[in-house]
Amino acid sequence: MKYLQSQGMDPVEASTYVLQQANDPGFIDGILSNARDTVFKKWGILCLSRKRDDVLMWSHYCASHTGFVIGFDVLKCPEFFCIPLNVTYSKDYPMFAYLEESEKIVAHGIAIKSKQWEYEEEVRIMKEPSGLHKFSGDCLTQVIFGCRMPDNSKNQVLAHIHDYNFKHVEIWEAACSRKSYVLELHRVS
Repeated sequence: MKYLQSQGMDPVEASTYVLQQANDPGFIDGILSNARDTVFKKWGILCLSRKRDDVLMWSHYCASHTGFVIGFDVLKCPEFFCIPLNVTYSKDYPMFAYLEESEKIVAHGIAIKSKQWEYEEEVRIMKEPSGLHKFSGDCLTQVIFGCRMPDNSKNQVLAHIHDYNFKHVEIWEAACSRKSYVLELHRVS
């Protein structure tokens, strides 16, 4: 009732509404789901990693090493990369009163993941509105091809780099180590 009133609903109307819904066990879940959907329609989240050579990252996010990674110098475009949220990792779900502690939504609801994902060293950046955003080409510093990336895909990326005058971008290639379960990165140009 407090939440509904804080959103401008008359106290009597809020009380009546809550009492009507009291027998529905999914009522609160529905309110939370709608609130979460509203946030994610308004905001987008850019997910980045501090690591560029983790085998699992390449397996999960680069189509089993057939894709590519792009590297940024965030200091060359601080307005695009502000305000970074360092993801924290926990074995337990974050606990907070979603409707009463809205200031904790970002820190507890968006910047916490399962401890199992800790190897990602993830940083998240919230962008408004949700959708595509442009960044300065100066920020782009590297492209790293996956060790299983087809040559025609590499050529498409290289053509794009050439056509859009990204001469400053370093080209790297990942390779599977012959000695251990790691990726070795080699600069191509």
